[in-house]
Amino acid sequence: MSEQVLMTISKTDLQRLIIDSVTACLNVSAPSLAPLGVEEAASYLKVSPSTIYKKIDDIPHRKVGKRLYFTEEGLNQYLNIGKVKTRQEIESEAATHVALT
Repeated sequence: MSEQVLMTISKTDLQRLIIDSVTACLNVSAPSLAPLGVEEAASYLKVSPSTIYKKIDDIPHRKVGKRLYFTEEGLNQYLNIGKVKTRQEIESEAATHVALT
């Protein structure tokens, strides 16, 4: 029988622990928690910095003074906003809806 240990951990540390554990299991790279500037965000999204400024109301970001900061997680959320559902996803949702009514 394994010994159980209780400890206090911050939300950020718990998130990092979970990401690291899942990443190790899946052997994939995890999104960085480090903030990205406009140039880096543009590079990550493969768009120009001017496009970042044009779409700023749609892209999750933080503003500190005059600087904008982004996270890979926020940029991935932005990319998923316009995701088109597959036929299978639509059929699955329809079946669930019909089953509930």
